Amino acid sequence: MTDAPRPTPTIAEALDLATQVNRLSHLLGRPYIRDYAAKTGLSLTEWRVFVRIVQHAGTSAAVIAAESGLTAMTVSRAVGVLRDRGLVAAAPDARDARRTQLTCTPEGQAVFDEAAPHAARTVGAIMSALSAEESALFRVLLERIIAEADRH
Repeated sequence: MTDAPRPTPTIAEALDLATQVNRLSHLLGRPYIRDYAAKTGLSLTEWRVFVRIVQHAGTSAAVIAAESGLTAMTVSRAVGVLRDRGLVAAAPDARDARRTQLTCTPEGQAVFDEAAPHAARTVGAIMSALSAEESALFRVLLERIIAEADRH
């Protein structure tokens, strides 16, 4: 990797890129909305928070907010819905009393097990537009861009 000067995008290019990233996020969520939102009773945001809890048992709302880019209030509301529905349980963190650990309940696992494979197939189908090498590079570049965005 070189430290060559990077071209500065025009205002139009920068705004177009932001629009494209936002559109991709919406397109990735569209199949969930179409096929599972009514079945699960969860909004797309609640589903995305729920997925983080299932994949990272013991996580906290603050960590989810930091990693997802959602506001703390949005995550808190989603966690409230998930707890009220019995899909997620909360318990005090034994190491830090200020922190609440979130875990998936058996009822939540059943909901996840029904919807998640469809979501994974959809993302796989979308990513099939790229070769294996391109997909790996896309992930690396996406992580780099996210890390840089976190600094701004």
